[in-house]
Amino acid sequence: MEKYLISNPEKAYRLSVEIYEDNDLEDNFKVRLLFSLLNVSNQTQRFSEAIRYGTEGLDLAEQSNNKVLQIKFLGILGNIYQSLQVNDKAKFYLDKAEDILKKK
Repeated sequence: MEKYLISNPEKAYRLSVEIYEDNDLEDNFKVRLLFSLLNVSNQTQRFSEAIRYGTEGLDLAEQSNNKVLQIKFLGILGNIYQSLQVNDKAKFYLDKAEDILKKK
């Protein structure tokens, strides 16, 4: 699926959604899949879905205390909100990513 992110984002999106709908995913795989869904949804301008997948992925990254993934999710969510000109949310997510970086 990741190989299609650039060459065929629509196919990557469809494959990712099909896999995501399988409820038996382990958290580690699910968070990586959510990151892919965040990226491909953003790339195909499905911003509300990107935000939903990004928020869910961020929650899982926080539960597992995975700081790198938290920063990645926060950065992309911040950029999405910035492109939508929702500056207060963009600032919130980007500031949160910066706070995590400062604590590392």
